[in-house]
Amino acid sequence: MLQKSCQLLEIELCQPDGRTPSLGAIPFICPLCGRIPRLSSTQIEEFSKYLEQMKRVWQADIENYLHSFPTKKPLPTLNCRFYLPTCTADKIREDDLIDFLVDSVVRYVTESKLLDPERMKDPAYSSRIYRRARDKFRQKDPKPSEVGELILFILLESEGIIQVVQKMPLKTNKNMPLHGADGIHVQVDNGMILLHFGESKMYKDLGGAISKSIDSVTDFTNGDGGKRKFELDIISTYIDKEKFGRYADVLAEIVLPYAKNKQKYREVNSIFIGYNWDVMCKLSSRDQLDLTAFLKSEFEKRHDEIAEKMQKAVLGSKIKDQHFHVQFMPFVDVDQFKAKFKKEL
Repeated sequence: MLQKSCQLLEIELCQPDGRTPSLGAIPFICPLCGRIPRLSSTQIEEFSKYLEQMKRVWQADIENYLHSFPTKKPLPTLNCRFYLPTCTADKIREDDLIDFLVDSVVRYVTESKLLDPERMKDPAYSSRIYRRARDKFRQKDPKPSEVGELILFILLESEGIIQVVQKMPLKTNKNMPLHGADGIHVQVDNGMILLHFGESKMYKDLGGAISKSIDSVTDFTNGDGGKRKFELDIISTYIDKEKFGRYADVLAEIVLPYAKNKQKYREVNSIFIGYNWDVMCKLSSRDQLDLTAFLKSEFEKRHDEIAEKMQKAVLGSKIKDQHFHVQFMPFVDVDQFKAKFKKEL
């Protein structure tokens, strides 16, 4: 039974006994106005479970290459996450991390319709899909942040924050980067639908990376409005419908500027920051301590300081009231890491 006040999108589709059905039990487009009705708490929970099934990277996938640490929350609107490359007994495993990133290019770039499990069993087909994915990265002087974009994707997916649009296939010229956010992801958290706009920065200096990331996010959200509108248009036009199925229309509708009932919708700035850490270049100073234990201990000592730097940058910006989800990862040398990735790709 459907009430007729849906022009304000303030109704829920109900069964005769008054229960709100699941999304799978109803055509999730209002037959009166053609819009998406309000999502109930039950439907949002089902959407959360659906997203969990859509993950392309799991926590177990990254544990062999990255140590993760407890989240710091210096502000109610700021989450700081910390990751550290794993080690052997005497060496930091950055090369192994690069191999993992190269192998993950297909997950990042490829649309769901091309990743049919049966077809991927064909070595010729899977090899062709890999070559196609690799070619989406610029082979001549690749944009430095593209490695960071891939790392951002992997970290977000492992947290259950799912990619909405594969932006790499939208590049018509492999030597021209696609401007805008470095990624668009969606998450359900505490009954809220969160849309994450990604930004990645890899600089030698931590402070410079933080400053540049805030500048980019400020320009994205407080500029002339064109970049943010462009990203929202991408969702409406290029959302992976094979991947999201009946939920594709829900996502495309909820991001529209004129959509009603946005009380359970929020936007988040998700940032990956990679930087040089001098401790990783002075391993001989650890006095024969276990390498993993030494680096983890030294890194954890710096978490509060790093979170404070990010907090000051946010509070000193024009976007201090926005929400941030920031991942930090130190490297021996970010420029060398990017060059090695290009070579292996």
